[in-house]
Amino acid sequence: MMAKRKRGSGVSGFTLIEMMVVIAIIGLLAGLIMAGLKVAQRQSTNTKARHGVAQLKTAWETFLVDYKRFPDIGANSKEGAYVITGQDVLQILRGREDYKVNGVVQNPRKLSYMDFHQNATQYLDPWGKPFRMALDTDYDGKVTAMGQALRGNVVVWSAGEDGEDGTDDDVTSWRKE
Repeated sequence: MMAKRKRGSGVSGFTLIEMMVVIAIIGLLAGLIMAGLKVAQRQSTNTKARHGVAQLKTAWETFLVDYKRFPDIGANSKEGAYVITGQDVLQILRGREDYKVNGVVQNPRKLSYMDFHQNATQYLDPWGKPFRMALDTDYDGKVTAMGQALRGNVVVWSAGEDGEDGTDDDVTSWRKE
């Protein structure tokens, strides 16, 4: 006669090896998810920078259409004006007051081309650095940006995460990423 086994007397559960395999799989999946999140975050940041570049380019192009000139700001050279998004840019594009540069009101009709935070003194890219622009102040349809001669009246760019012009992470208005 066979002996009956008592119910509940056998030890059941996971072995140490099974537990280690499960933990390794969970760790691998967590690593893959974190890598995917990092890529998605980088893409989101680049998209924000592209949006800022496009907004500034449109604002300056509209300013040029309205006033038939660019404001008197930035470091002028024969290639045009190099400008960063500092106080002058914000006040002129905001259009809320008679903002003067060298004693001349730059946006006399007080037209608003972009909306900035009320207390903002700079318009920064997602990495916390000012956007850069080149304006065609001699109106020959050409500007120079990052050592390149480009066609157009306005070019805008962000130097990207590394903050250096001419590297792979730059976001520009003339090159589609």
